[in-house]
Amino acid sequence: MAADPAGRYVATGDYVGTLAIYDVAAQAWKRTCRPTAHGISALAWYDAYGTFVASSYDGRVYEIAP
Repeated sequence: MAADPAGRYVATGDYVGTLAIYDVAAQAWKRTCRPTAHGISALAWYDAYGTFVASSYDGRVYEIAP
């Protein structure tokens, strides 16, 4: 899991490659996608672009915007 600095968005990832972003202010899931069939190994907020980045067990890094 990871959150943006303001705490508005929380991102989650799982072992089958699904990423989801929850909007705390709206109390709703904002976005769900599956960029890889491999698991997500880590998530972080990337302030320079205002997105989350997720590393995967396939060796790639994926960007997901709220």
